[in-house]
Formats: sequence, structure tokens, C-alpha cells
Amino acid sequence: MQKDLISVIVPVYNVEAYVERCVKSILGQTYPQIEVVLVDDGSKDSSGRICDELARADSRIKVIHQENQGLGPARNTGLDNASGEFVTFVDSDDWVEPDSYRTMLESLVEHNCDIATCGRSVVSDTRLIKNFFCLPEGIRIEKPESIKRFLLQQDLNMSACDKLYRAFLFKDVRFPGDHLVSEDIVPIYTVLKKASGVYLTGKPFYNYYYREGSLSKSAFNRKLFGAYIYSKCACDDVRKEFPELKKAAEYFEMDIKITIYRNMRGSRYTGEEAEQIYSELKRDCPAAMKNRYLSYKQKIYLLLAILKMDRIPNAIYGKYKQRK
Repeated sequence: MQKDLISVIVPVYNVEAYVERCVKSILGQTYPQIEVVLVDDGSKDSSGRICDELARADSRIKVIHQENQGLGPARNTGLDNASGEFVTFVDSDDWVEPDSYRTMLESLVEHNCDIATCGRSVVSDTRLIKNFFCLPEGIRIEKPESIKRFLLQQDLNMSACDKLYRAFLFKDVRFPGDHLVSEDIVPIYTVLKKASGVYLTGKPFYNYYYREGSLSKSAFNRKLFGAYIYSKCACDDVRKEFPELKKAAEYFEMDIKITIYRNMRGSRYTGEEAEQIYSELKRDCPAAMKNRYLSYKQKIYLLLAILKMDRIPNAIYGKYKQRK
């Protein structure tokens, strides 16, 4: 196993304050066979220079500079230049714990899987906010269980990060390049379909940095509509390939639509996307009320939303989502 190379792909864009911390956490792994592929996606600050300096200090680092194309294309560039039998992704303002890749690789090999995952810690500059996707002990799952847990975000999330993959899974899989948020949904669903097994280590090895003002945490931006587009694409395929997971797919779509609509309403966004989401919420409400995966709080919010009475409970629902 020590001979198996892991390629860690890190897209870099205007993160001069964070990229060194990220890279050093990867180089500090207890598993030594690491290749770090830094893709400088047209950074306007000193991020590209920092990447070059780090590469001069450690031969395991490979740097590619390109014109700005977005997160998805930057990851694709990393995949095109990765040499490892295994690949993983880290966002450049996040970092990983020292035993991350050794533990995931050992679990993947021992349990004959194509993917291993870990839990994540959401952290700010001052504190640990919460651990997510953690388990008391590891577990191996097969299809369609892995697809079901992906849809329910139950111990297995939609992020490309916090997972270790056999590289062949990405042979014909790439990330979209349309500059929308949640570009992970379709490619990660696709590799889960291809995987022979998934091992959930449940250990909080991935540190997700909660940075105020980043797009995924801000008020509604049209790029956030990507989550709706990608979830619909994935769930349409689920209904064809895994009809027994129809209710889980309906939950996944509804959960994302409720979250997007809440952001729209909270920021008083009135673009055409808001009317589209509202129409679909109203159309799908009767089926959602019968879906056992949706919580009663989600159902209450949905009813308030279609009655246009949801502005006051928006803050309450946001706090519930954070606790969840």
C-alpha cells in the first residue's frame, strides 16, 4: 500500500491567506506517498507566487497556472495532471488532519472499496462550529445504499472533498464549467454509481473553514441556482436507474429547493428563478407532505412558503438547518 500514490487536487483562487495552511496539512500526512496538484486558477493576489514557492521547497508539489475558469474546470485540470492511483480534493481554504489519507486508504483497501469517506469539522477563526457526517465506527455500504445516503445527506454528503477515490472512477467524469454553485452533485453521484463499494470511516478528518462572505454562505446569488439545476439532473437519473429510491430523490430535490427559496425570500430576491422555484414548491407540496424523509419542520415551512407567510419563520428555519 505504501507504493500507492495519492494525488491531492487543490484549486487555488485568491486565497493568499489560507493556501499555505492547506498545503502544509497535506504535506504533513502520515501517509508519505502524496502528490499535491495545485491549480492556480488565474489568481489576482499572491496565491500563484505562494504556490510556486511551496513547490520549490517540496518536490511532491506540482503547480499549474491557468486563466480563470472556475472551480469545476480547475478540478478538471487537476484530474488531467494527476498521476496517482488514488485521487482526492481539498478546497484551498480548508485543511486536513494528519491521519486522513492513511486511514481512508487503509479502509478502502481492507474493505475492497472504490471510495472511502471521512467526517468533517466546520470551523471558524475562533471555534469549532459543528462536526458533520461522523460515525462511532466505520461501515461499508453498497449500491443503492450509497446512493440513498447521498440523497438523504446521511453520513455521506455531496461534496467532492472529504473522500478518497480510486482514480479510474473519474476516467470519463468531469466537473461542469458553468460557474454555478454545487457543481459537485452530478460528478459525485456519477462516481458513486460506478463504485463497487463505499467505506464510511466516520472520522472528522476534513476541516471546512467557515469564511464569512463566501458565496455558499451569503445571501442569494444567481450562481446558487446551480444546486437546483444539478439536483434535478441527478435525481432524474436516480428515478430511472434506482426507482426504489424515488422518495429519497424527491426529498433531495425538495430540501434543496426549500433552502434556495428561503435564501431568495430572505434577501428579497424577485428574479424569474424565484417564481420558478415557488411554482414547483406549490406543485410538489401534496407529494412532499407524504414523504417520510422530510421533517415536520420542513413541511411546516413549505406550507408557509406556498402561502407567502414564510418571512418571519425564515430566521428560525435557518437556525434549524444549522443545527441539523
